[in-house]
Amino acid sequence: MTRSTMIILPLALLAAGVAACPDARPRFARDAEFIFSGTTVLPRAATIDADDVSNLAIVRVDTILVGAPVFARLTGQPVTVQLRDPGRAREGERRVYFTKGW
Repeated sequence: MTRSTMIILPLALLAAGVAACPDARPRFARDAEFIFSGTTVLPRAATIDADDVSNLAIVRVDTILVGAPVFARLTGQPVTVQLRDPGRAREGERRVYFTKGW
């Protein structure tokens, strides 16, 4: 994995899904720029230099659910996410991430 192909995505929130109706979605889902299903590769780690990785994780982008075309190149790639609840992150688990670019 190369660091030059990574993107930092803070404000990733762990959730099970999003309601189909935009008005019914929670605020974090409405505000997300990039929503994807991903697999945690390594909790408490980053693909970039970071002094504190305690709330970060390396996550592989499995499926893009919402995002501008520029995000398409990230499918299958590891990205660094900042987690709202890092204590719940486990290697190998799949989650849906609601993110904003950093």
